[in-house]
Amino acid sequence: MALLVSVALFGAAAPAQAQDFRFTEVSIEGNQRIEGDTILSFAGIERGETVSAGQLNDASQRILASGLFETVEVEPRGNRLVIKVTEFPTINRIAFEGNNKIKDENLSGFIQSRSRQVFSPTLAERDAATISEAYSQNGRVAARVTPKVIRRSDNRVDLVFEIFEGRGIEIERIGFSGNREFSDRRLRRVLQSKQTGLLRAFIQRDSFVEDRVNFDRQVLTDFYNSRGFVDFRVTGVNAELARERDAYFLTFTVQEGQQFSFGQITTVSEYAGVEAEVYHDTLKIRPGVVYSPTLVENSITRMELLAVKNGVDFLRIEPRITRNDRDLTLDVEFVLQRGPRVFVVNAREGTRPDQVIIKADVEETTTGSVSVGASFSTDNGLGLQFGFSERNFLGRGQQLTFNIFGTADNVNYNIGFVEPAFLGRNVALGLDFAFQETNSDNSLFDTATGIFRPSLTFPTGENTRFGVFYNLSYNDMSDYNGTSGILQSEVNQGALWTSSVGYEFTFDTRRKGLNPKAGVLLSFGQEFAGLGGDNEFIGGAIHFNSGQNSRFINRFSNPVIRGFESNGLGPAEITPGGSTEQLGGDFFAALKFEAEFPLGLPSEFGITGGAFYDIGSIWGIDNKGSVAPGNTLASSGFEPRHVIGLSLFWDSPFGPIRMDFSNVLKSESSDVEQSFNLSARTNF
Repeated sequence: MALLVSVALFGAAAPAQAQDFRFTEVSIEGNQRIEGDTILSFAGIERGETVSAGQLNDASQRILASGLFETVEVEPRGNRLVIKVTEFPTINRIAFEGNNKIKDENLSGFIQSRSRQVFSPTLAERDAATISEAYSQNGRVAARVTPKVIRRSDNRVDLVFEIFEGRGIEIERIGFSGNREFSDRRLRRVLQSKQTGLLRAFIQRDSFVEDRVNFDRQVLTDFYNSRGFVDFRVTGVNAELARERDAYFLTFTVQEGQQFSFGQITTVSEYAGVEAEVYHDTLKIRPGVVYSPTLVENSITRMELLAVKNGVDFLRIEPRITRNDRDLTLDVEFVLQRGPRVFVVNAREGTRPDQVIIKADVEETTTGSVSVGASFSTDNGLGLQFGFSERNFLGRGQQLTFNIFGTADNVNYNIGFVEPAFLGRNVALGLDFAFQETNSDNSLFDTATGIFRPSLTFPTGENTRFGVFYNLSYNDMSDYNGTSGILQSEVNQGALWTSSVGYEFTFDTRRKGLNPKAGVLLSFGQEFAGLGGDNEFIGGAIHFNSGQNSRFINRFSNPVIRGFESNGLGPAEITPGGSTEQLGGDFFAALKFEAEFPLGLPSEFGITGGAFYDIGSIWGIDNKGSVAPGNTLASSGFEPRHVIGLSLFWDSPFGPIRMDFSNVLKSESSDVEQSFNLSARTNF
């Protein structure tokens, strides 16, 4: 289309100068979507204005710089100015070709070009560079991206990004320079980056990614600082590309410095009315312990919790550290100060004059998750699991979980609910429901178990918790087709209900972060049944009262030590023909020793070895008088079994895998030994 614009002239015409122009009219040609007035505004030529050839060229460049036109021509024809434009086409669709490592939907989120917008070559080139950078962040620094345009009808184009992903450049070796206290192998375990090896197809962190290397610098610093090396610095990281340009050699140059320990630990108060001694008593730090910033932070947290408990407002704890280079210690003085007051605006009057209602706007993150998993073991075979978890149910901080786990022989359903602040206090209310159907414990009969368990748990110290619970359970044994008189008599009892109460005390000092395996977990508990129901016993070790006898479904039957099959250890009833049926026991005891050690393989393989020695036994059965005529009862007394073995651990890309090779040193004739056990699990 064309637009004719008349430009009125004011005043007498001046004599024309060389290369100067004055136009009485302007025509615009070639525009389809862009209005003529818009193009004139880009040109910036005023009515009646005398313009030079240079100014006409500037006008052309301004129109072109708008990004709306592919070509622009400004041609003076006497008193008439002709502006010819070719508009950029609109983008019909955007496509990606040649990409395998990054999906189309992810690439679409990186670029700014969009369908049904005007095509811009500059923007397309910028999008290509952004895609290349995304590949570089995934370790493919050789990736090339070329934007191509396919012409369509009606001045439309398809924008295609042709991608050559290239081969990911891996880290051939990770080394360290300047380290004396920790070996290269130990430091490599700390890093997120891993060096390549035989399992390069599965290891996803062996590609060179600059952001990951920068993160590794901070991780190394945290690792050394937490072990008392307060002067530690990463002085440089050298990433050397191999001559073949197919691998990197990564070297971290470090300066460890000296290891410091805690010196004098004191607490002073600059807060009127707050006694330092009360807060000093909460400290767990002792002189001579290796210095760690985490211990200082934990101490500050304990003091702040005590301040909240005592109703002390605006308390701030400032740690002042004094360095003693002569004896390599750090004195820490915790100073109790009154922090700045924080005033809240936009508050409404509460139900009482001394209370206010504060409205806070928050933006929540994701709190729920759905998981699907699989496991395998030589005892139970293949198992499948589905789980749902919500950490902020109904926006109240409550936890809701639901899990289903099943194998070929059994299925488990579990529903759990936790209110972490019951009645506004630091008490967790738990409600658990579970139902299990199985015939895997013994192929001669089926079992069904249902449980309802409410509980209350609260902290009794920094590392200790105490919980009380009530347990209502339903147990049934059915469809027995064996020859054991004891098991037959127990199946004949049908379904029984158990009503019990109990407690559990837990001591847990396990750490999180760089060394999550450090610490101790101890627990102790008991269960007392007889508050109604059909059973009366003291649990932990099963002891039935009022002349009652235990049943297989109540007794311990799973292997408490390695080297034996499930339900292959403990009391058994043997027929004259030698057929053995395991019965389970009322008591069990086990002592296990295990050591894990490296096998000399690169740490990124995640493969380590182990050795173990187990000693234990299952024994005790009440219903001895029900042994079938001609059968004999074996292994009912305490007879410790001894087992030694080797283990292989693999933290595989599919999940942890464990293999145990066992050698039973001492067993009983009725036991069912197992020389090899494989267990694995994964989530997907």
